[in-house]
Amino acid sequence: MKRTATRPLIWPLTAAVGTAGTAAFALFLGPAPVHAAGESSSSTAVRLHVESIPALPQPGFDGTWGIATTGATGGTHTTDFTIDPDNVQNLVTIATKTGSTSGNQSVNTWQGDSALNAISVRLKVGGPTLISVATLHTFARCAPPSASQATTAVNVPVVAGTVVSEGVTEIPVTGSQLGYPSVGSGTLTVTLDQTRNTTPETTAEAEVEIAVRARLLDTTGEPLYEGPLADVTLGAVRATCGSPSTPTPTPPTPTPTPPTPTPTPTPTPTLVVTPTPVPSPTPTTEPTPKPTPTATPTPLPRPEHSHCAGRRDRHGKCVSGHVEETREEITREYDNRAFLLHGEELPFTGAPIVVVGALGLASLAVGTALLIGARRRRRDDRPGSA
Repeated sequence: MKRTATRPLIWPLTAAVGTAGTAAFALFLGPAPVHAAGESSSSTAVRLHVESIPALPQPGFDGTWGIATTGATGGTHTTDFTIDPDNVQNLVTIATKTGSTSGNQSVNTWQGDSALNAISVRLKVGGPTLISVATLHTFARCAPPSASQATTAVNVPVVAGTVVSEGVTEIPVTGSQLGYPSVGSGTLTVTLDQTRNTTPETTAEAEVEIAVRARLLDTTGEPLYEGPLADVTLGAVRATCGSPSTPTPTPPTPTPTPPTPTPTPTPTPTLVVTPTPVPSPTPTTEPTPKPTPTATPTPLPRPEHSHCAGRRDRHGKCVSGHVEETREEITREYDNRAFLLHGEELPFTGAPIVVVGALGLASLAVGTALLIGARRRRRDDRPGSA
């Protein structure tokens, strides 16, 4: 008989078990967090805009200075103030200045900060200081799932020699304060705004902005210019984290089960139960025990004491001739039941005379036998008796 060789299932089973184990271990560890695109932090020390006003004449300018950024790869970067491609330093001077940005993928944290001291801003090169700030510090940080942070601190902001506060301030001004001889007088409207914006967990930004508008008159008092004059943003920092998106593993597709029709339940009529009054219990009178009847002896008929020439029968009647004597049965009742007594009974006790007599004779016989035995034993115990 020829046998057919069967391929061993060891390697396929091993591969299947290994695949299943790897999948289970991956599910146990959970998917690695995926960082949202665009995670970054930035810090810009100065962003300046000067309006172009030919009537003054004032040339326009736009530029930024003191930039540091950190991308999604993370790391730490310090602001390099030596880099100034827009030549902002021609119009802005800062005595001491620092700035930095950082990002850490492992803890999903990004932040930026800026610290500036003794800031001075001019409208034109070599012109007088229009805006000054003693100290300024800004900070922005995001670190999901913690709340984002954004802070600003600005001390002694001054515009055209007048200290301003957050909000809108109007300041009178002269041409010499602006550095333009064509201006006789005017009014500046200054708006100081401290931005501290956050979105839950994902972004934070902070900055201080000072915007100046002007209504200027010439030396004869005629209107010369009205509109924006300059706008400077200091310590603009931003941090963007984004919400970490975790991919959801696809569960195995279950085998569809045909729906089981659900029977429509038949409404069950509601049974209204009317409570039946429970009658009060009637007190039960305990029956009085019946007295136990006392046995009453039945008196024996006595013979009449009339003169009788013949013999009397057992009923006491006087008869002549032979009388057949019969044994009289004596009965006594106890608890409504009759008991037959054999012979006469003793008074008071009611014990049968025959039984008592027999017991007495038996007692005498036993006593006599004991007495005789005792005398013989005594005689045998005397000395000299053999």
